[in-house]
Amino acid sequence: MTELFAPDPPGEGSLVGYEGAKITIAVYTIITAVALVLAHLIIITQFRLWHTNFILEKIPQLVSSPISQILTQGIGLIAVVPYRNDLYLIWLVVLLIAYDNVFTISGYTLLEKGSERLSREYLFLTNCVFIGALVTTYNKENASAFYQPLLALWSLVVLKFIVRLVSYSAAEKAYGIKNTNLVADYMETEHTLSGHTDPITMKGYKYLVIGEEKARPLIKPPLYTLEFDKTQDEVVTVERVWECKEGLLNIDEDERIRGICLSFALFKLVRRRFFGFRAAESEKPKTKDFVLRGLLSRNKAKVFRVIDIELAFLRDFFYTRYPVAFAFGFPIFNVLLLVAMFAISLWISTKAFQEKRYTNYNAYNYLIVNKKNVDYRITNGLLIIIMVMEIFEVLSFVFSDWMKVTLISGHVRSKKDENIPFINEMLRLFCKPKLSKSLKNTIGQYSLLKSYSEGGCKRVTNNFIYRMTCAMLASKIPRGMVADKSIVLPEEVKVAVFDALETSGGNFDDRLAPLRRNGVNVQDLPLFTFLQKRPLHTIMVWHIATSLCEIRPLMNQPIIDDANCLFSCITNCVPSFLWKRSSPEEEAIQTHHLVASSLSKYCAYLLLFAPELLPTSTYSSKRIFDKIVLETSDFFKSANGPKEQYERMMEYTKNADEGQEIVEKGAELARYLMEKKPDDVERWKLMADVWSELILFLAPSGATSGHLEKLSSGGEFITHLWTLLYHAGIVVSVSEEFEP
Repeated sequence: MTELFAPDPPGEGSLVGYEGAKITIAVYTIITAVALVLAHLIIITQFRLWHTNFILEKIPQLVSSPISQILTQGIGLIAVVPYRNDLYLIWLVVLLIAYDNVFTISGYTLLEKGSERLSREYLFLTNCVFIGALVTTYNKENASAFYQPLLALWSLVVLKFIVRLVSYSAAEKAYGIKNTNLVADYMETEHTLSGHTDPITMKGYKYLVIGEEKARPLIKPPLYTLEFDKTQDEVVTVERVWECKEGLLNIDEDERIRGICLSFALFKLVRRRFFGFRAAESEKPKTKDFVLRGLLSRNKAKVFRVIDIELAFLRDFFYTRYPVAFAFGFPIFNVLLLVAMFAISLWISTKAFQEKRYTNYNAYNYLIVNKKNVDYRITNGLLIIIMVMEIFEVLSFVFSDWMKVTLISGHVRSKKDENIPFINEMLRLFCKPKLSKSLKNTIGQYSLLKSYSEGGCKRVTNNFIYRMTCAMLASKIPRGMVADKSIVLPEEVKVAVFDALETSGGNFDDRLAPLRRNGVNVQDLPLFTFLQKRPLHTIMVWHIATSLCEIRPLMNQPIIDDANCLFSCITNCVPSFLWKRSSPEEEAIQTHHLVASSLSKYCAYLLLFAPELLPTSTYSSKRIFDKIVLETSDFFKSANGPKEQYERMMEYTKNADEGQEIVEKGAELARYLMEKKPDDVERWKLMADVWSELILFLAPSGATSGHLEKLSSGGEFITHLWTLLYHAGIVVSVSEEFEP
């Protein structure tokens, strides 16, 4: 050690030691930079749903502590290294910036624990102070050619730190719990601010979009409730957005741009539920009209898009730093910091090139390989890395939905910019593209008749990491607990569910209504059809019946000849290209089958893998499900494939009474549907209507914390329905032991 860091001019032996030290520092720097780049890519792709691999998601957590230690130890190493390398301090500051960029993407949210944030900020500030002291003392000992750009870079780090603290404080005011409380208080009297309401034109719907934190609410007797002055231009409401007919909003025929502001207003409303504030407007008739006569009167795809963007805002609020970035509206500080970072990086790179050209550095102080200065190339590489990180961060802000809300709201508030073409073009530029999605557009699937005999990971996939993980965990996965591959949420399912909501008028008390609408004499129904004590029973009875009803049409009219693929067609949604579209009748069968089968498997999937989203106990549902799997296995015994399962069902039900076990009830219900509804169109329409209304009946219930947890990984379709019904005033949870 003493030989390595001897202060005397190097001899041959010490030169070898110095070369080893230079190589070690260079290698550690490269490894740290690669780890930061990898962590950055994983985090940004995880939160934009470009991947959902749980192994990759653990990598940032694993590298965070080692990188932090390397940065801390690097400060001490540079202070004692026996030779002078002006680029080492630049590396250290750049790595500190990169580390800060990576681990504030997801870790700097409004709901982060104060102790965790203070601990991270304290560590970051400590490193900043030590690096600043090192920069100063380093220059005093011997004037450095990089002192001024290095000092500017360090000052930029400190400035980013200060801006982040100020932005966080402003974000707490603009989007935190106090703002949520303010919105809740405002909605107590929102209905009194206007008389006539029209959910088509949004007349009378003064839901807050932006600006309420800047307004001065009034408290008036005799009720002393919170009111906003109607003349305050700072406050933008949904009504004002729809009334604006200027600029880009004048050509917003499909209401896509206005819909973003509507989603943001609804996000502020649903946010109350996560903080325990009541929805005062749920009791007002205009609330249900807003959904039934307003949203649902539009194209059904628009309805889903509005709720989808709303939940994306909610996910960003809980899991990203978007609220902090937009605390002051347009993220001007981020843009200015990017410009400053680019200028300083260019300054450093130019200075390094000049030093390399005129002095070629000192081989004693710098790492030279094949007459090429490796340290110079590492410096440029690190500068490129942080520039790419900064640019991507700013682009993710500029082309986000948060930016669109900011620009549109500013356009609505402004009077002088209405007819300026440049402003309209700016709005068009930022409001059209979207770099990524925040929520997944798939639904999980589970088939009991396919999985009751399976254990471990049987899903077919080309994902090597998934297959390797499953190989290790297969023995630990219980029999019957194997999910099918998720499917893209069919448009037909969205339309069917929204149509069921319109038809029912938001009233799900009559559980037999979809059967009556399809001409079923409910007096002839098996008593157990809906008269179940727990929703788990109802779901599984209809799931088994739906699965068995899928077998007969495919047996009588086989879609494909390959017997090995027949079961796959039965237990998964049948691809559209496998159906013969020779008549409207067959197309109707395909549509109704797709809806019923998808929702049947999705409800079963939720029951097994996300019971917290349903009105049932997580513990009891898993215990009961284990029992149902055993009963199903015993019932079908040695039945091999769908044909033998169907024969076993018909053989059993010929001599059956009401049945006792879930699988027996499902088999009897399937026989009943086939006998009473021999027409395929009518039978599948009935099942599609039942499942569409059943999932709406289940949606208002479930744990709020469960929906929030699922949002972190992309959300669930039932969360969209849960949110939509919340805005319709249907907010009362269904108890676990419910009556039809």
